[in-house]
Amino acid sequence: MKKNKRSRSAKSVRSPNIREPALLQGIQQLNKGLALDAQRTFWLFLQENPRHAQAYHLLGAAQHQSGQHRQAIESISHAVQLDPDDPSFHNTLGEILRTTDQLKQAISAYKAAIKLSPKYGLAYNNLGLALASNNDFDAAIIAFEEALTTGYKPGEVWNNLGVTHGAKGDQENALTCFKQAVKTAPKFSLALFNLSKLYLENGAYAKAQKFSDQMLRATPDEPLALLHAATVAARQDKIDKALMLLQKVLTKEPANIQALDLLQYLQRTNGYIKDSIVSLKRLIELEPNSPIRQNDLGVSLLTVGQITQAEACFKEACRLDPNMGLAFENWARARKFSADDTEWIQNLQDICHRLDRNLTKNASFFFAGGKALDDIGAFDDAFYYYQQANTIVRKTFQYEPDSQDHWAKDVISTYTEELMGNIQVDTVSSSPDLIFVCGLPRSGTSLIEQILASHHDVFGAGELTHVFELTKQVPSRQGESYPLSAAYLEAPIVESLRDNYLRKIKRLNSSVVIDKAPMNFLHLGLIVAMFPRAKIILSERELRDVGLSIFFQHFQDRNYYAYDLYDIGRFARQYRWLTDHWLRLFPNIHRFSYEFIIDNQRTATQQLLDACQLRWDENCMHFHRTERQVNTASAWQVRQPITRTSIKRWENYTPHLQPFLDGLSGLVSPR
Repeated sequence: MKKNKRSRSAKSVRSPNIREPALLQGIQQLNKGLALDAQRTFWLFLQENPRHAQAYHLLGAAQHQSGQHRQAIESISHAVQLDPDDPSFHNTLGEILRTTDQLKQAISAYKAAIKLSPKYGLAYNNLGLALASNNDFDAAIIAFEEALTTGYKPGEVWNNLGVTHGAKGDQENALTCFKQAVKTAPKFSLALFNLSKLYLENGAYAKAQKFSDQMLRATPDEPLALLHAATVAARQDKIDKALMLLQKVLTKEPANIQALDLLQYLQRTNGYIKDSIVSLKRLIELEPNSPIRQNDLGVSLLTVGQITQAEACFKEACRLDPNMGLAFENWARARKFSADDTEWIQNLQDICHRLDRNLTKNASFFFAGGKALDDIGAFDDAFYYYQQANTIVRKTFQYEPDSQDHWAKDVISTYTEELMGNIQVDTVSSSPDLIFVCGLPRSGTSLIEQILASHHDVFGAGELTHVFELTKQVPSRQGESYPLSAAYLEAPIVESLRDNYLRKIKRLNSSVVIDKAPMNFLHLGLIVAMFPRAKIILSERELRDVGLSIFFQHFQDRNYYAYDLYDIGRFARQYRWLTDHWLRLFPNIHRFSYEFIIDNQRTATQQLLDACQLRWDENCMHFHRTERQVNTASAWQVRQPITRTSIKRWENYTPHLQPFLDGLSGLVSPR
């Protein structure tokens, strides 16, 4: 059973019926955290009173507090021998056994305590904790329910019941118990945490926020409360609030791993990449042997163009964990291989030969091998490695290209000239100028964004998911989901969606913003409805080059079509259907050929700037020098000057392209 947030046993030691001054002094020392001093006090007392059971009991508690668990068990076991009828001795023995994972012995000790005192609520509660830790959830629930009948700390017991029901997968009863815990003990932070967390996991953000706020009021300086509040804020896209709360956590606990991890993630995914590098370096100081941290730091460094430093991080990650395929893959993508790298490539091939090809994580090794072999011109061998990589990933899910065909046709039938005339809304005067760069993945969208984002007036926001998220907010009608539900859109709904998008990009604080999510080509109807004055750039490239480049790419997001050449061909066909439709509806869409940009850089750059109504900026000609975050598979490529190496790359793989061409056949758009 995984660890859950349960009630902790009281740390202080009580002194019922103890009158001996020496023992009272030891208890005071123990409650102040002076466990070693308390041990000396109890030992001195035992020299003169060698058969004093309570003194052995207290000595065991002091030894346990100072980490001497074996000695603690011996001392309390001796107390039990001297006075076997004291239930508190059995309970304390159970606590030490439970906290040292000796669960069966702990359960026996608690049961002995309960046999001596059938209304011993603390022992029932502790028995429940031990049974739950031993994955005996039904018996644990019975023990907690018995504890409730005794009146022992009902807030804690209800909380523990909730955690146990949750561990069983019974969220309904877990929710009921957490609510009862909070009703019984409104300031009990663990119950508030668990209730808020359960709401958060189920997407009930408002209720999660309510109980997170209540937890903060109850324990405003508690790092757990601050960290959870930051998590709730982050899930609601309240990024600035989340960052502020995380800084408060780290002021109190500078080495809080969870807070640092969430901080670096939010920084990395919200444009604060340099700050994320600082946070990741701090995490590496705390976890110097973590290959995951080294890999993540390498990815962040790569996104800001620090390629040499990124490569060093990937190399270190591979050293720390030679089985971490993702680090090998990232290392391969951060460099260009040559004939001098035969030892590196041979080592990788040896690893691949030994791999279990049923493990999804091992696909990364084959993607790395394909990249290296492609770089050195061993094209047939490279294709074999890419084929193996894609086969491994493709086994993990079901994908039917026919369903994507139907989806594309539904978009075309829904977004008509009549609908667009009814739902387009006015641009908000204070909003930034928006540029949407889209197209098939690997078609040159990153290059176009990098050129435009090198302009001093433009901010490249990368691959935002905002438009896709908005499609899920389009109200369903008559059981129809998006895109068919878009047929019922009205201007007020579109205005609300538009305002949601603008709220998400407000923090970018730029007069011109690029949203470079390639898959936005699926949603251009909604985009034009929300932002009729937005500039739309459609990036196009020789489809055979696009198809191969997709096949050679291990996507972070699961693009289900991307791991089979036939499926990629079908998806490219759907892309053509949709773009033909959009171009008929929206003649102001600007189309740019990747090949034209490569062969005519200055002319193409001028045309791009003209399309976006931007004046000339020489920086756009030197885009590879621009320091900015690039969170895409093209992070390495856009740091290089323009070359023609990616043009007609498909010619190296002609023998392998037939499945792609089969999928691509039938390009005529449906009407």
